[in-house]
Amino acid sequence: MKAAPETIFPLINDLHSMQSWSAWEKVDPGMKRSYGGAPSGPGAIYEWEGNREIGQGRMEILESVVPTRITIRMDFIKPFQAPTRAFPN
Repeated sequence: MKAAPETIFPLINDLHSMQSWSAWEKVDPGMKRSYGGAPSGPGAIYEWEGNREIGQGRMEILESVVPTRITIRMDFIKPFQAPTRAFPN
């Protein structure tokens, strides 16, 4: 992707923005979404529940360093449990 970190960072740091860029939105546009915690950055939470392809899960931003790093904990709940941690740099 050819874009400056300053352009991409706000789209990832605000989990409400996921609907504008996530490929999963096309797989199940009717999935249930909920948000909690902080509005963006550390403490922001996104939870989803969708069809069999999307499943159910939860994401929480643990760390946010503008514009270079966001640490996200992602837990898949259904159809299988799989806690993960991603470090997109």
